[in-house]
Amino acid sequence: MKHIEGNGVNGSGGISRRAVLENTTRIAGVIAGALAFSTRSTAQTKGGTYDYPKKYLWDVKRVWNKDTDPISLRDRTARMGAGRVDIDKLVNSPFGEQMVLAMENYITYTDEMDPKLVAYYQSIGLKKELNEPGNYYTRWSCYTPLAMYKPENKGKKYPFLFINHGAGMPMQWEECTGFLPLCAKHEFIAVAAQNHNQENLLRILSIVKEKYPVDERRIYSQGYSQGGSQTSTVTLKHPDIFAGSFPGGNGVFYTQTQITDAEVENLRKYDMPVILVNGQQEGVFPLYAAPGQPLAKPAADRKETPERPRFDPEDPTLRGMGAPQPAQGAPVDPVERNLGLLNRRLYSARCRQVSKEELLTTKDSSNEVIRAHGIPYDRTEVRQIYGVKHFIGEMKNDKGQYLLRFISVDNHPHWPPCTMPALQWEFIAKYGRDPETKQLIVLA
Repeated sequence: MKHIEGNGVNGSGGISRRAVLENTTRIAGVIAGALAFSTRSTAQTKGGTYDYPKKYLWDVKRVWNKDTDPISLRDRTARMGAGRVDIDKLVNSPFGEQMVLAMENYITYTDEMDPKLVAYYQSIGLKKELNEPGNYYTRWSCYTPLAMYKPENKGKKYPFLFINHGAGMPMQWEECTGFLPLCAKHEFIAVAAQNHNQENLLRILSIVKEKYPVDERRIYSQGYSQGGSQTSTVTLKHPDIFAGSFPGGNGVFYTQTQITDAEVENLRKYDMPVILVNGQQEGVFPLYAAPGQPLAKPAADRKETPERPRFDPEDPTLRGMGAPQPAQGAPVDPVERNLGLLNRRLYSARCRQVSKEELLTTKDSSNEVIRAHGIPYDRTEVRQIYGVKHFIGEMKNDKGQYLLRFISVDNHPHWPPCTMPALQWEFIAKYGRDPETKQLIVLA
């Protein structure tokens, strides 16, 4: 069942109305159509335990970060859940089945250009090419729809999407977050780069536009964790280029060391669709009680020593990363910090500001999404997908447009949810940006 709750806000900041709409058919169609990596499940429930053929993949050890020791997906996600997530419940569920199916290729193939893996992408309608392979950090893969090479499609333009990996992760890990089946289904070009600093992403974008027929109205970026931060950096600093920004595993916004005040003022001149997707238990939500940023236990696959640091010091994406630390001895009120970042985000998107009193009262709201996120949204929705609640909230801008959407997935760690690609693409794909006027356009 899908619930949509819209609430107007009266002069005192309280909820003045609520509407509920049920529509299960559309949701089933969106998810079934978009999550193309899902194979027909032959799962069975035995003795109260949800069982399925690929469950063993949860316990196959794999290297997740460069130069780290192998660790299973089960242990990795438990670490990323920082003790907040019921991992057994996640693994033994339809949602967990889809999650491990999404990761199957990464767990199975250690060679990113294994002929069987390349053949798999061809079988779903994609051509994979590895570019600049001379150095680990210069590598980037490009995925193009096979339909693009058919004579009858000559002259056709194709949307473009960056898919950015998390900190220290190999770029091919991003292949298994679920966007490539969408790339094949909806015929767009995707790039995963090992170095996803904004300068390199813009350089790669120029190369791709010269080589392939890119629809310059439809250039987007996506990423999770550090990849989400890099997505926000490149899209929010260059809103004239991008028609949509979809980060995941991030806080609600960034400090002025990451996005400057001048860049925020520039961003207000543009309409930028933004959709953030997090695990509910990551540590971002609710803003009235959470630290406001993703939390995870130290990685079990890396024993940090002076000779073996947690992350490769040669990694160009880690230079200059991280928010500034407060002065020693200066306490930081997490609610004040979260409120400040939220209002900075809202200001950048030309949405109304939220008072501290309004934020604090969200913990007693009868609205499940408002209570879960700690944000007094203008419109909310709850979707039950694969038996898991997805809390969705939106704020409208001064034009009445709902271009800012936050989603959290219940009982989910700091890890890309298997439903994230479908939910993000559903929201973003309808928008483009006119290359000449730089205005946001709604596509037919």
